[in-house]
Amino acid sequence: MLRASPSPYRRTLIDTVTDAKRIDEINNFAIALSEMNEEEVMQYKTVIEATECKALPDAEELWRHLGEYTITTNISSPIEMAHAELDFMMGEDEAKRLKPFVDLYGYGKAVIERYGGKLTTYGFIERKDLQPMPSVIPQMSTAPKRSCS
Repeated sequence: MLRASPSPYRRTLIDTVTDAKRIDEINNFAIALSEMNEEEVMQYKTVIEATECKALPDAEELWRHLGEYTITTNISSPIEMAHAELDFMMGEDEAKRLKPFVDLYGYGKAVIERYGGKLTTYGFIERKDLQPMPSVIPQMSTAPKRSCS
C-alpha cells in the first residue's frame, strides 16, 4: 500500500518544533501571535511569505520588525504595479493615453526590482528603507537548514 509523503509544510513545522530549545520559546511566540490584530496578522503572513522564512528564531525576529515593511494590497501582479507607477508618475489621464503602447508586464517587473520588493499572495511588499527584501540563505552548520536573513 502506498502512503502519501508528508507535505513540505508539515515537515518544516515538525523540524521547527523539534529544533526549539525549550517549549517556552514556542509558547511565548504563540502568545505573541495570538495578540496580533487582523492587520498585523496579514502583514506578518506577507513578510513570512516574501522572505520564505522557515525557522522559528527567524520568524520571531521578523515579527519584531513588522513596522519596517509597507504592503500595498491592491498590487498583485507586475501589470498592476505598472499601472500604479504610471498613474503616480504621470497622472491618470496621461498614463491612460500611454499605457496601450507600453509593455506593462515588463515595466512592472522593472519597477518591482527597482523598489527591491516582492509580490506575494497578499500584495506587494517592500521595506520602508527601500533596501532589498531579506531572502532565504542556508545557515552554516552540520545539517543544512533554510533560514531568512
